[in-house]
Amino acid sequence: DLLVQDFKDFEIIVVDDASTDESALIAQRVLSDSRVPWKLLGLPVNSGASEARNKGLEAASGKSVFFLDGDDRVEPETLGRLAKAMQETEAPLSFCGFTVSPENGEEGRTYVFPLPPGAASVDSRRLLVTFLRGKRYLNASNVLYDISFLRSTGIRFPRGCRFAEDREFIAKALFHAGKAAVIPDPLVRYIQHGNQSTSRMAKDPSKYAHEAGVYLRLRKYLAERQAEWFLLSSIDSLEIPGSVIRMATSAVLSGREDLFWRIVRSRKLRYLARKGLGAWRTKPEIAFKALLFAFAPELLLHLYRKKAKNR
Repeated sequence: DLLVQDFKDFEIIVVDDASTDESALIAQRVLSDSRVPWKLLGLPVNSGASEARNKGLEAASGKSVFFLDGDDRVEPETLGRLAKAMQETEAPLSFCGFTVSPENGEEGRTYVFPLPPGAASVDSRRLLVTFLRGKRYLNASNVLYDISFLRSTGIRFPRGCRFAEDREFIAKALFHAGKAAVIPDPLVRYIQHGNQSTSRMAKDPSKYAHEAGVYLRLRKYLAERQAEWFLLSSIDSLEIPGSVIRMATSAVLSGREDLFWRIVRSRKLRYLARKGLGAWRTKPEIAFKALLFAFAPELLLHLYRKKAKNR
């Protein structure tokens, strides 16, 4: 898809995260026949998406950078429209709509930011509030960033993080950006594989441990920079409790009830989960689960035992 972009002034940087298949050789063979400047970088050991993206960012020599996972798809006009939107609005980042499609070819679901008529950009902190409340119109593969902006703010993907790392990166970018240019059209297609399905994700407590780490770091980062109270409140009452609760319930769904009890008996995790009681107005389902987590864990366990049997 990148080789047929209408926009021609760009380079391709492929980062091979110590793959065990022939991905690097295939990329090299395809790119060697193209007119687009390219680089192939390799990591000595598999280090995850964060390290791969950071490596690519360090090697980038252009004015902007666009991250794209290997099996995602972009329309021919994607880069050109993102670059034009960023230039016309003088925003340090731009993003477009996207479609999440199952790998079996079934029709996917489209997500497009509801931009007001006549507007070309949105206040980035207002967008961050929306992002922190679960409406994530930005992801790892639909945002173009100004490189000087990323380098001046020092924003990088968190090292060692294996899940939700893009949320931490995006949230920091939105906090600093001031505004974000918006293209209200789905120009990116995200392919969801079987091992990325909601049902499989729900059975992996380690992923939600990484997710909780993302929001704990982000909360500290924003507090140190005197972020508005409503940003911190969204993390405190929604994201951190939600991650902790998902960590516990996924332990039940994966048949690890011993881990469930270790989680709900942890003083620190119980303290973090109880903050979800403040989410009654914004996300009552989190508040309800936080109530069970803190005061009736046996009932929470019973509910998710039933879910596990019905899967």
